[in-house]
Amino acid sequence: MTTIPNAIGWFPIIAVGVALGCSRGAGTTPVATTPVAGAPTIGTAVPEAEMQKHRADPTSALLDATNDLELSPTQKDRIRALDERHRINEREVAGAARTLHADLAAQVRAGQGGASKIRADEAGLVSALEAHIAKESDVLNGLHAVLDPSQRRSAAASARATLGSTRSKLAASAEQQPGMAHGESPQGVTKRKLDRLTRELDLDAAQQQQVAKWLSERSGPMNRDHGAKWRHMDALVTAFEGDTFDAKTKIPPNIAAEVHEHIDRKVAFLSVLVPILRPEQREKLAANIEKRTFHERDEHD
Repeated sequence: MTTIPNAIGWFPIIAVGVALGCSRGAGTTPVATTPVAGAPTIGTAVPEAEMQKHRADPTSALLDATNDLELSPTQKDRIRALDERHRINEREVAGAARTLHADLAAQVRAGQGGASKIRADEAGLVSALEAHIAKESDVLNGLHAVLDPSQRRSAAASARATLGSTRSKLAASAEQQPGMAHGESPQGVTKRKLDRLTRELDLDAAQQQQVAKWLSERSGPMNRDHGAKWRHMDALVTAFEGDTFDAKTKIPPNIAAEVHEHIDRKVAFLSVLVPILRPEQREKLAANIEKRTFHERDEHD
């Protein structure tokens, strides 16, 4: 249920590559730790099609783009090493997010909605993200140094096309889901979230009334600038084409504050929802927390 920033921290784009442990190459990529949403589990492999669906970050896109370049053996070796660092980095930050998921699920199963262990998990996640972003910047800077100007331009063009295609597919998917449009009314927000919760948890009439009251008090127009993260990524890819480049200068500020605000929303919602659920409903909710992919929108977002 937790959304975390992806490469170079464009919050709240979800750790797309991080969530699945995905990187370059064909076939499948092993997932290193515990189950995440959508439900790949420990030791299983994620199909290439699934990896591509979730890969919406510039680092993976730029690394992938080098597959189509004419490279020297030395360049290939250096890029292979950078890619391995990228994959390890993704798995490390994914572990911190999964710990938070696991503790949230455990609290739900115990009938608790508070933040007893969550603040420690939050601190661990922020620390992991900060380390992730620094390492991600080093990978991008290293890739820039490996490629010559013509290769950088080709890689950037390919990455830009990949990210544009991903954005178009996500937009088309959102348009097929009623109530997901920018500027959705508070009433529409409440109805959509209540309908999803009712469907997932089999809420009875009394529970629906209580949840609807809380959601209506918290809902507002959806005025987020959903294009900001894409503009940020495009700016990074464009900067990558230049003769000088430093990914560290492209890091958005206030990652810790944004993670804190996001987790606060989750804890506040669970503190209201969990006490009114029956044991079997708590189990369904806990299972959903454990299996939901990082990129999925939560019913109370």
